[in-house]
Amino acid sequence: MLVTLALACIYYGTEKWVTLGFKILELSVQMVLVTVLGGVLVQAYIRWHSRASSINEFRKATAEAVIREYSAAKRARRLLRASCVQGPAGNTIDPWTDVPLSAYDSQISAINDAQLALELVKRRLKLLGPAFESANGLSQKAYHMETYLGCIVAEYERHRNRELKRDPIPLNELPRLRAFIAKHSGGNAASDFAKFSKPFDELLELLEREGVWVAI
Repeated sequence: MLVTLALACIYYGTEKWVTLGFKILELSVQMVLVTVLGGVLVQAYIRWHSRASSINEFRKATAEAVIREYSAAKRARRLLRASCVQGPAGNTIDPWTDVPLSAYDSQISAINDAQLALELVKRRLKLLGPAFESANGLSQKAYHMETYLGCIVAEYERHRNRELKRDPIPLNELPRLRAFIAKHSGGNAASDFAKFSKPFDELLELLEREGVWVAI
């Protein structure tokens, strides 16, 4: 409409109307450019925001998965302590000497689930690493956590023999499990839980640096 009016002024009007026609034409061109460029910018922003949202959701899911599996392993640790026999060979800090088979079976199942979930996190980090600025560091921390739990599960696979019918099992025959539930950090039965908790803390620090945001 404005273009038609502008052309009419230019071709059929007086000098004054010609000037006005050029002004209208210039304004029309500017409006068209603003509309076109604005549409392009809006579409570009939508694509960027969609990609950023997807990356952020993956980062959030990774953080939630790691925290969930760490909590599951810590829960199993506490339940094992509560279930273990406190024999005369124990001490005030680490009184646990034997583990009942029922508790061993049930809590190893929980530890195994956590280990498999962390293995999945590790594989996702390798596959979708570009979503993180520190993908290698995150993958390495997840690897250490998953490997730690895997060693406890591997010990269970080697030593859990139903035919022996030994119930409870002495913890000194299960060094990985004993170190997992122990509190004391020194001596022959020292706790090695820091091999699991330290990479967890470091992994969370790396995730915090990634700037994961949560919509409210």
